[in-house]
Amino acid sequence: MNYPAFALREASLSEDALSHYPDASEQLVLNAVRTWFRPRCDAVRQGQHWRDVLGDVGLALAGIDCFDMMMHALLHASHRPLDTRCRCASDIASDEASLLQTLAYLQSTDSSAATDLLNQWLPSASVGHTLKVMRWFALNLLNAGIMVRSRPRRVAYMH
Repeated sequence: MNYPAFALREASLSEDALSHYPDASEQLVLNAVRTWFRPRCDAVRQGQHWRDVLGDVGLALAGIDCFDMMMHALLHASHRPLDTRCRCASDIASDEASLLQTLAYLQSTDSSAATDLLNQWLPSASVGHTLKVMRWFALNLLNAGIMVRSRPRRVAYMH
């Protein structure tokens, strides 16, 4: 692909008028998460499987399996239903934002920030296992060239 030079430089949040919208890497993770939870979206009307979402961008089978383990770990660790949106939604839910931020921290090797965020989100007994599985997925994303940036995200909270 041939990207224009302005698209290759890192934009600061003050320059990025669309900073509250997910970028391509974030949207990929969101699509996989949302498809994992809701494989049939009436608005999107696609029979796409979450494995296809990840496989189509070059994620290896090990990374796809790590994603499934991560989702099961998150689902079983939480004392409440995870706050996620439908695939057709444009806003980011609070748990989706926490997931993206944790992956960003892990990709930048900031394990202490990732642990702190998970401790705020999940029961402490499940943080160690969940962190380990999320780290595996984050590294597999990096191996496929998918970088999740650490940045503020505007979220819509579940009522």
